[in-house]
Amino acid sequence: MSIPPYRRVPFFVTVGDLPAQLVGYLDRRALEADSDAALVSILRAVANEIESQVDEERGQ
Repeated sequence: MSIPPYRRVPFFVTVGDLPAQLVGYLDRRALEADSDAALVSILRAVANEIESQVDEERGQ
């Protein structure tokens, strides 16, 4: 599901000394309704993406 631009809140992750990277957007309405659930949702998506990248690298 696409989030309309006016409701997007960028979510950045910084690891160590590396520059922050945009990992996705939160829906402003979801964030206002339940910030914990919105953050958990994007963290799950990031974790899944990391796992798939690791699996892909191991397969090479």
